[in-house]
Parts: sequence; structure tokens; C-alpha cells
Amino acid sequence: MNKYIRLFYVLLIVCFVTGCGYVEPNQELDADSTEQTDAGIVSTKSNTLDFDFSSTLPWSATIPESASTGWVSLSPTSGDAGDAKIVITAKSNTTAVTREASMSLIIEGVSVPFVISQPPKTSTLSLTRAPKPATTPTPPTPPTVGTPKDPTTPVTPVNPNDPSEPPSPGTPGSGTPLPPAPDDAFTVSPTSFHLSPGWNSISVNINTNLDYTITISDSWIELLSSTYVKEGRLIFGVDAHYHGDVDRVGTIVIKAKMYTATITITQEYAR
Repeated sequence: MNKYIRLFYVLLIVCFVTGCGYVEPNQELDADSTEQTDAGIVSTKSNTLDFDFSSTLPWSATIPESASTGWVSLSPTSGDAGDAKIVITAKSNTTAVTREASMSLIIEGVSVPFVISQPPKTSTLSLTRAPKPATTPTPPTPPTVGTPKDPTTPVTPVNPNDPSEPPSPGTPGSGTPLPPAPDDAFTVSPTSFHLSPGWNSISVNINTNLDYTITISDSWIELLSSTYVKEGRLIFGVDAHYHGDVDRVGTIVIKAKMYTATITITQEYAR
């Protein structure tokens, strides 16, 4: 019996010293809490925030010195194409007001604005995609080189051997250079993307001398380029897809005269 009594007291002392694993109801555990939303907001209870995204082109990120006032910084500030992460680090906000700083993600000259905010008396951070401007891209000016000739304009013969017909372009001895690409050339690539749930930027190569239109199926896809281009890239942004339980599909349709190119975007949901 005395043996069991001694064992009881030993257990009682151990329980008293260790607290028996009991946690006070109001005790706040020191753990990060992260929330990701389709609006592109990521928040945490620590002084750092990880912004995960993907880009098909090299990128850089910056915070205007006038906006940061030294309380927030980024690392790294540039990277290559592919999956990427920017760590945002901030000092605790000891003031009585919410403070904000602008962050620009720059992709081939196109600036994508975000807002970093921090409530008063806290170290919590949030990153939000800045409101999208309600602007319409300006159609391109028709090029002066390669513009089809007016069919009513007579052709001046330049072949002395046969005044009725001009020589074929590129004929040896004619002095006429090889013709440029056809005036109605139209190529678009790639035409499909499979994206991760986070924020994405994608680039589409386009080569044409024609005026064209762009139709986007869903609001979670946006044209980031400020103007249309003739030969070069179109850059689009795709919002995060953290809510829902199915992948989502959207399209970008580019039309020029009789040509149509459909770009399909499939984005996974957060599993």
C-alpha cells in the first residue's frame, strides 16, 4: 500500500511541475496563421509574408522608397521565369493607424500593382492586388510597311525586256528584294496554359500585320499590356484560385479578319 501511495505523490509532483499539458483557455499559441483568397490577399500573424506566384517571363519587384518609409522590404527583388516566391518583411506597426506600401511586380516592362497593408498595433501583414484600371487597350496603328496596295493603283512596268509585266520579286538581275512576310500573316503561340492556384502571369507571342481584337471570357483573366502589339508579346494576369473544389477554365480569343486564335487557360484549385 505504501508503494502505491508513494507512486501517487510522485505523479502528483510531476503533474504540478509540467502542468500536465494543460493550456490556459486565453493563452495565444505562437503560430503563424495564413489565409489565401481569390482576391489575392495573403495574411499572417508574423512579421513576414510569403507571396508565391508564377511567371512565364523574368520579373522584378520594387517598393517605391517614398511609399515604404523603411518599414517594409522585399527579398528577392528579381527572378527568372517559373515558380517564384517573394518574402515580404516588415517591422511591427506600433502606430494607431493602418499603414500601406505599394509593391510593383514588373514583367517585361509591364507593372502589376499590389498593396501591402498592416493594421495598427500589430505585426500582421496582408498583400492585395491593387484595383484593376477600367481602361480599354488602344488598337494598333496600321503599319506603313507591308500595307496592301490599293488594287486600283496601276503597276509601273520595270522590266525592259517585257514592259507589260514587272519582274517577279527576287528574280536574279531584277534588283528587287525578296518580299516581306505576307500582309495577312497571323500566328499566335502558345494556345494553352495549365496554371497553379496562385497568381500567375502568362505571355502570348503574336506575329501579325493585321488589326485584331481580344475577347476575354472571365474577369479573373486580365490583359496587363497597356496597348496591343503587332509583333511581340501580350502579357496577361490570372488571379489566384484558392476557393472552390474544381479546376476552372477560361479563354482568350484573338480575331483578325478571317483568322481566330483561342487560348485556353486551365487553373487548378488549391488542393
